[in-house]
Amino acid sequence: MFNKICLLLILLVSFLLNGCVSNSPEINSIIKEVKRDTDQDGISNDKDKCPNTTEGMEVNEEGCP
Repeated sequence: MFNKICLLLILLVSFLLNGCVSNSPEINSIIKEVKRDTDQDGISNDKDKCPNTTEGMEVNEEGCP
């Protein structure tokens, strides 16, 4: 029962936060920038420790060959 309540609360909070984000152009802009993947290796810029890999190069979870 406790797990179901926790899951319901998590879903409710996620729903509410998603609604807030979609109504704020400033926050949406920040989120897009954080999720941006300049070198297109599949790793977002905020997590990419090797930001200038060659296109098509295989990389690990940190964005490095």
